[in-house]
Amino acid sequence: MAKATTQLTATTLKKLIEVGHETHTIPDDRQDLRQHYSDEQDFWEVSAWGLKELLAAAYELGKQDAMKSAEVSAPTSPTRLTPFERTRAAVYATGNRWAIENFNNTH
Repeated sequence: MAKATTQLTATTLKKLIEVGHETHTIPDDRQDLRQHYSDEQDFWEVSAWGLKELLAAAYELGKQDAMKSAEVSAPTSPTRLTPFERTRAAVYATGNRWAIENFNNTH
């Protein structure tokens, strides 16, 4: 299994843990997602619908972060965006890592 290379911001991680508590996919006594080297602490039973909710929330949080970063990288002057800049902003707004990687590799 490939190791995740994306770093979550502290705010995004906190929101994700809150959603995990709400959907009962993360135990209430867990306040982080670090490895604790303990089967009891690192592995727990999760319902399929709870996992689905958590994944949907993670996707939305990633999408919001990508849109924020696209807004920051957009020029603030009233000049028009080039086609490259418009396409880049649209790709980053999706939050799709594969699309972003593909865009960066081809442009």
